[in-house]
Parts: sequence; C-alpha cells; structure tokens
Amino acid sequence: MAGMNFQTRSSATGKNMISYSIEPLGQEQITVTYTEDFSGKSASQNWNYKIIGALYKRGAKKKTARKLHDIESYIRQG
Repeated sequence: MAGMNFQTRSSATGKNMISYSIEPLGQEQITVTYTEDFSGKSASQNWNYKIIGALYKRGAKKKTARKLHDIESYIRQG
C-alpha cells in the first residue's frame, strides 16, 4: 500500500507541484504526507503565491482535508 504520487502542472506563471506519500503504521492505520508548492517564473510571482496562499490558507486546509478523506475512502474500498 505504500506509495507516492507526484503531479506537476504548468501555467503561464509557473509550476504547481503536488505530492503525497502513504505509509502503513500498523493494522488499519496509515500516515499520509501531503505537500503543495509553487515555482514561479519570477520572484514577484513567487511572492504573489505566498501572499495569496496566506489569504486562502483556511480554505486550502479544508480542501486538503477533503482530499485526504477521499484518499482514505479509496484505500478502504480497495
């Protein structure tokens, strides 16, 4: 069940990088590590990402929690 998924999406302003790792802890327990990052084509785009990220942090946490819940549901079905 252990594995890692990595996605990169390019846009006009840079690259979004998303990865997660799933590791078993024991019987019916896992640990999931999720990371998301951005690499802009300029320093101003990187700063913009950080500022906007800070403003949307609460929503991003909820989105991440839903995504991890979906991953957990998928694993439990398989």
